[in-house]
Amino acid sequence: MDGKTVERHHYGALSREEKSLVRRYLARMRGLGRAQVTRLITGYTEAGV
Repeated sequence: MDGKTVERHHYGALSREEKSLVRRYLARMRGLGRAQVTRLITGYTEAGV
């Protein structure tokens, strides 16, 4: 997963509910589980990778 979606939606500035929507969107589009999406987003936001 690339960070383009995370960047495009300004993930860090979103409310908790909005972040949930972005996570569900990514999970559905990528075919990943909720926990996997959360790990990937966390890794991207902390390390930029």
